[in-house]
Amino acid sequence: MRVTTPRKSATLRTKTLVAAGTLAVAGIAATVSAAPASAAWAYLSGQHTVCADSLTYRDSPGGTVRGTLYRGATFDIYGSSKGATWVQGDSLQYVRGVRETTKGFYVLNGYFC
Repeated sequence: MRVTTPRKSATLRTKTLVAAGTLAVAGIAATVSAAPASAAWAYLSGQHTVCADSLTYRDSPGGTVRGTLYRGATFDIYGSSKGATWVQGDSLQYVRGVRETTKGFYVLNGYFC
């Protein structure tokens, strides 16, 4: 007698693919932690405050992650154009009482107060 395992139904395969796709999107979204409803896009250059719980900064738009800015950090934008998804600038924050500064990095726009 031959024992066979039942094939996955089309519905189960579809659910598996949807779940895998959702996890992939969640991995991308994990670079930015929950921003309050009051978070806004920075349309002009100048000093802005991070409203998200955390926001990663990168060496180029979508590039390698170099660190994390936390809620309340100041980000001085000098490389922004209206509607830009990524903005370039310098930051200042205090983490556990230690002053941290970054120069010339990029962050996703839309997570500022």
